Amino acid sequence: MSKTGRNEPCPCGSGKKYKKCCMNQAAVANAEFAEHIGDQSFDSLEDVQAQANNFFQQRNSQAIDDFQGLSSEQMHGLLHAGFDSLELIRYSASMAGDIIAPVLLLTNDIIQAIDDKGLKLTAKGNLPRQLCQDAAMRFKVQYSDDDRLAFTSVNKEEDFFELHITHILLQEAGLIRKAKGRIFLTQKCQKIIGLEKQIDGLYALLFQVYCQKFNWAYRDGYPELHFLQQSALFTLYLLSRFGDQWRPVDFYVQRYIQAFPMVLEEMGDESYSTPSERLGHCYSFRVLKGFLQYMGLAEVKPEKPTAGFGREYKIRALPLLEKFVQWPHLSVAQLH
Repeated sequence: MSKTGRNEPCPCGSGKKYKKCCMNQAAVANAEFAEHIGDQSFDSLEDVQAQANNFFQQRNSQAIDDFQGLSSEQMHGLLHAGFDSLELIRYSASMAGDIIAPVLLLTNDIIQAIDDKGLKLTAKGNLPRQLCQDAAMRFKVQYSDDDRLAFTSVNKEEDFFELHITHILLQEAGLIRKAKGRIFLTQKCQKIIGLEKQIDGLYALLFQVYCQKFNWAYRDGYPELHFLQQSALFTLYLLSRFGDQWRPVDFYVQRYIQAFPMVLEEMGDESYSTPSERLGHCYSFRVLKGFLQYMGLAEVKPEKPTAGFGREYKIRALPLLEKFVQWPHLSVAQLH
């Protein structure tokens, strides 16, 4: 069995370096293996290796409380294989019926505005003002309980950040191209949406590009914390398991911190808040709202309909989550 280097990712799947995670626990595991084999005799080192492989395979497949029932092996797959971890998670490439999600609502606003002559951009390369204002109005109607635009007048693309992100996302996905101050639909996009511009078929592509190419830290002023994005599939697992009813946002924050306490080390020192509080705010904004809500997989609402900032929020899964994401090899106990 190859030896894990001190600075390599820990095999347990926590995302920490081995020296800051299970290096000390390795001695415990070795002691358990020694106890397991007891006084057995082996004919060769190969026999010892085979016994060790079997022992540690079983050990790594055991459910871990801190991972909410996932094993180290399963967590490692979510963190490091991601979209290629088909034995754990699968996505519906095409779904019948209308998909309700902010990302698609805003994608439709942009795509429907592009004709054969393209869509003229502003001198700074942004979407035209009228499109931004019309999109904001439709968004407010569709998501009347959402307070993202409650305190903002939209005069330019950056005033409506979800629209701005969607513009970038369409470029990253190769669905629009820019030429001579205009944007056009690419052949790739036209092939997917057809003449009727049916955009539901874009959802799976936009989801994957948003998770893998777009930098979520672009949305806010928190530390980079790329691991929040790397561990996004674990958050999907949490929502699949617990999202059948409204729960406080802090319910998910605490379970995330329980699984990955090392992320607190990256929050730095501040006198006015604890690392746990700052991580909670970042996780809530960037992952629960910026990812799950934007993708239409969850709805987030204030616990109490009071005005002002600093409110406590609650979250639950939307039907699109179960429709789009499947966990084919997780047990009922792991998902409930």
